[in-house]
Amino acid sequence: MFYFSLQYQYVFCNHIHKFFDLNLLHNYCCLTCNIH
Repeated sequence: MFYFSLQYQYVFCNHIHKFFDLNLLHNYCCLTCNIH
């Protein structure tokens, strides 16, 4: 379950990065994922 959550967050981060195409937002999202 925990592994699934990490994978989901990773995909979500990539989706946000592609949608907005903003490195800052992507970095912030990935940082949040790493914290969790």
